Amino acid sequence: MDMKRTLIVTVLGALTALPVLAEGTAPQTATPPAGIQQWQARKAAMQEVWQSLTPEERQKLKTARETAKSDPVVAEAKKKLMEDRKNYHQALSSAMIKTDPSLAPVLEKFKEAKAKTHHKK
Repeated sequence: MDMKRTLIVTVLGALTALPVLAEGTAPQTATPPAGIQQWQARKAAMQEVWQSLTPEERQKLKTARETAKSDPVVAEAKKKLMEDRKNYHQALSSAMIKTDPSLAPVLEKFKEAKAKTHHKK
């Protein structure tokens, strides 16, 4: 799941950098969009909590998570989440292409990159 989040953030970051790159200047001081900043802040907060846990607490969480993942309710919720994410991204891509058809090949590059790194289960 972390890889998917990383890919989403990478794609969003790359999309925000496109106008700057098109002008021929490097986005060295570009501020990430608010959504990415919020995600980065949440990730940092979660890492801080994780680091504050004892090894025993970390192991308990890992074990409970693995056990919970086999619960049918959790498995069904994950399946729905994955379907919803896929539908969202398809709708978003379609709307972006509708807004600017020249983005179709650019978005295809991201789709191809994702296919190369996607872990299928």
